[in-house]
Amino acid sequence: LEPEQQRGHRVGHGLGINDQDNRDAELLGIPVILVINAKAMAYSVAPLLFGFKNFYPGIRLVGAIFNFVNTASHYHFLREACEDVGVEPLGYLPNNPAFVIPSRHLGLSIDTAIQYEAIVEALADALPHTVDLDRLLALTRTPAPAAAPRLPAVASPAPRRRIAVARDAAFTFTYYQNLEALGRLGEVTYFSPLADAALPAGTDFLYLPGGYPELFAEALSANEAMRASIATYCAGGGATYAECGGLMYLGQHLLDAQGQRFAMAGVLPCTTSMVQAKLTLGYRSVAWNNLTIKGHEFHYSSLTDLGLTPAPAVVTNAKGAEVPAPLYRQGNVWASYVHLYWGENPAFMEALFASAVPVAEPK
Repeated sequence: LEPEQQRGHRVGHGLGINDQDNRDAELLGIPVILVINAKAMAYSVAPLLFGFKNFYPGIRLVGAIFNFVNTASHYHFLREACEDVGVEPLGYLPNNPAFVIPSRHLGLSIDTAIQYEAIVEALADALPHTVDLDRLLALTRTPAPAAAPRLPAVASPAPRRRIAVARDAAFTFTYYQNLEALGRLGEVTYFSPLADAALPAGTDFLYLPGGYPELFAEALSANEAMRASIATYCAGGGATYAECGGLMYLGQHLLDAQGQRFAMAGVLPCTTSMVQAKLTLGYRSVAWNNLTIKGHEFHYSSLTDLGLTPAPAVVTNAKGAEVPAPLYRQGNVWASYVHLYWGENPAFMEALFASAVPVAEPK
């Protein structure tokens, strides 16, 4: 649990019993270690520690680790604060450029040029010198929960659906469990809207997940063959689900932060823009077709509606208030800014499959 960086404190209900981190820790009985940015703190960290220890008694705070600590004497003041508050100090990490993973507008950079393994190795080498790892493991050791009973396998209908999933540097935001669920519903094939010329042969269902289309707008636009392939598939009644970055890609155009316009797939009557980007962030609950499915919204782009058709769905935030994050439908194409999680209950995907309107064969 990181009070300085953990997004759960920003997208839940706020601190207290309804905060998502606190609820998760209490529900699962997880011991909590605070990781605190101490760059501009010394003994003044005591009120922060006291607040996390005492504000909400449902969590079990067992220790603290401090980041960006310059010297051992700096850590001495932090350790004194811990001892006075009654939170066990477990050590610190110094400010070291070798530990830095660059950030960008949607979180940590996932650029393939970054040497992640080298960063992880540097951290692994440094940690034992300033953090009491044995004590950390002792404080956080908990019994393994009983395994949930496995659901009986359900035979897949034949023939199996051929599901095409976009996956490359522009489309990276997927839940592993979602992909596993798709694999139980059909045969999953991955393709690249950046590099490939066409959808996989015989595609029955297209999934365009979120990602960074705004960072690859020029390359996506330049791949006219793929844009045409997807447009033809969707125009022919091909079943499709697109979320966030996928929604942006299916629009008419995407404007980057400088206002430069790039043609996209042209499937949906909308444009999206990164000009004057503004963060939209929060947990979402989507009620549609007698189903309720959870997810989250996390984007900086804005959408200009040029004739989109909202589906009869109600989208609410973590407090139950309705929010303007429609689930759109255009023929057999479904799209939304919300990243949905259906990994443990594929009923949503099954309902999308079932709702697809068959397209009459040309005579």
